[in-house]
Amino acid sequence: MVSFHPENGPEARAIEDAFREHYPALCRFAARHVRSHPDGEDVVQDVFLHLWEGHRRLRPTRNLRAYLYSAVRNRALDRLKHLRVEQRFGTAEFVPVPAARSPEQEAQFAELAFAAERAVAGLPERCREAFRLSRGEGRSYAETAEAMQVSVKTVETQIRRATHALRERLGPHLS
Repeated sequence: MVSFHPENGPEARAIEDAFREHYPALCRFAARHVRSHPDGEDVVQDVFLHLWEGHRRLRPTRNLRAYLYSAVRNRALDRLKHLRVEQRFGTAEFVPVPAARSPEQEAQFAELAFAAERAVAGLPERCREAFRLSRGEGRSYAETAEAMQVSVKTVETQIRRATHALRERLGPHLS
């Protein structure tokens, strides 16, 4: 169980109280979205961790319960998107991993992986950073924006630029 230290002030106590009051219901809510109780717990814990890490920015006028349910729903949907991508493309960072490969397929895959890494490395710095945080680490646009200290719109633009550039650069390898 999470324990917040009293010396962290009233914000920490408020988060702890919210955790104790809402955690079980939020886990059930998240589990309905991600279809797994352990994954639901992970989602809720991620939300509370995010809340805790930014607790000094809490606004007392905000409806905390509504915020929690909205944040859990959004985080659960992000997790589902991430799981669909993993199922579709395997667990490699940027390229799919076929189950069994012939030596020729292995060489083609190595060439594609090298081209993908080279293409990502060739992106402008902000595009590359946004792409790695969002696609490589599976962060939401909001989380990526926070980590980069930019707006969500900026992240959307950088991801759009990155995917466009990668399609152009990797097109010959994907046909």
